[in-house]
Amino acid sequence: MADKSAGNWIGEALNIGGQAVAGYGQYEAGKQTAQAQSAEGALKQIEYNRLASEALQNASTAMQQSAIQQALLRRQGRETAENALSAYAGSGVVAGVGSASYVPSWIMGRAEEDVYEAKREGEAQQSNLTQQAAAYTEAGNQAAKAGAVASKGTSKANTVGTIGSVLGAAASIANAFF
Repeated sequence: MADKSAGNWIGEALNIGGQAVAGYGQYEAGKQTAQAQSAEGALKQIEYNRLASEALQNASTAMQQSAIQQALLRRQGRETAENALSAYAGSGVVAGVGSASYVPSWIMGRAEEDVYEAKREGEAQQSNLTQQAAAYTEAGNQAAKAGAVASKGTSKANTVGTIGSVLGAAASIANAFF
């Protein structure tokens, strides 16, 4: 049986109080850590969503620039073909006959090849940026989930730690009185 002197009781009471305060402090620190982890996940998700939005805007811009480049290439092809035809006509060759008809068509054909390549490049860039946006969105969702999971784990661990401190205090009470 334990010594039930007044000094022993006071010491045990202070020990119990100290363990209870330590347990409560551990619980509160755990809550703050959990909140910080959850907030960090949410902030990362916001940043990744911003990056995804930016990538989608860049994809749209890439298609617009591609369309402008295609129009410019067609116009340049037409102008070059017209200049070639004018040069033939200026030299006294009958325009539209023989090579005078072939060269402008060939120039326009080459211009359309350039237009096709510009279109493909624009579509490829748009596709890459759209995939990048999807990856950013997924990374943001994963960061938010990771923050939530980490906060739950921290919260549970600190709750268990608090329960352990309370049980330790209860054991001290039992030892002090019995």
